[in-house]
Amino acid sequence: MPGSLMFPLMLVTTAVVAAIVAWSLPAPRRIPLLRELALLLALFFTYFWLRGVTEGGVTEALAHGRQLEDFECAIGIFWEPELQAAILDTDWLVDLANLIYIWAHWPVLGAVAIWLYRGHIDRYPAYRNAIVISGAIGVVIFALYPAAPPRLATPEIIGTIGQQAGYYENFQPGFLSNEFAAVPSLHVGWSVLMGIALVRESNRRWVQAIGILMPLVMTWAVVVTGNHYFIDGVIGTALSVGGLALASTALRPLRGPWHLPRRSPA
Repeated sequence: MPGSLMFPLMLVTTAVVAAIVAWSLPAPRRIPLLRELALLLALFFTYFWLRGVTEGGVTEALAHGRQLEDFECAIGIFWEPELQAAILDTDWLVDLANLIYIWAHWPVLGAVAIWLYRGHIDRYPAYRNAIVISGAIGVVIFALYPAAPPRLATPEIIGTIGQQAGYYENFQPGFLSNEFAAVPSLHVGWSVLMGIALVRESNRRWVQAIGILMPLVMTWAVVVTGNHYFIDGVIGTALSVGGLALASTALRPLRGPWHLPRRSPA
C-alpha cells in the first residue's frame, strides 16, 4: 500500500472502530465517549505537531546520538550492533521486528485504551493522563535534546524499516514527523504503561502475561530495527511510569460524565 494512503487509512479505521465501540455502549455513555475521542484526537495532533516543529539540526542531533552511544559503552550496555547483526540474515525476524515497531505501538495503545474504557473506566483517566504527562515532557526533551537514532548516528547499524518496509517512512505526513526524536523512546515507555495496565487491572493470567511480554518485545524491536538505543527506552519508561505515578497521586485524574463505578476485572 502506498505510504501516502496509510495515514488517512489510520484515521478512517479509528473513526470506524470508535463508531462500533460507541454503538455497543449504553446510550448514556455514548456522548461522553465522543467527547473523550475528540479530546484524544486533539491531543494526538497537538503531540505530533509539536514534535514536528521542534525537530533539531542534523549536526546537533548526530552529536547527541553519539553521546548516547558513548554513554552506553561506558556502562557496558552497547549491545545494539550485535543484536541487530543476529537477525539480519533471517528475513522473517527482520520482518517481525518491523511489524512490531509499526503495528504494536498506536494500534495496541488504542486497543488497551478501549479495553480500559469499557471495563475499567474508573482507572482509565489515570493511564490517559500518564500518556499526556509523559508525552508533554517528551516533546520538551525533543526540543532541547534532539538525538539521531542509531541508524543515523552509528555506522554499523542500519534502519531495517527503511529497507524492508519503506512505506512506513511516509506513514506520517512530513509536518508530523521528527527524524531526531529518538530520546525518549515512547514506543517503549507507552508499551510499559499499557503493560502495567494489563497486569494491574486484569485478573486473567494470559492477559497479565501479555502485559509483561509486550514491553520486552517492543524494546527488542526498537533496538534491532535501528530506531533507538537501550537508554532511549529506559528514559521513555521512566517518563511513563513517573507520569502514571503523578496522574494517580499528585494530580487527581480528570473526572467527568465518564466516571462510573469500577467494573469487575476483564
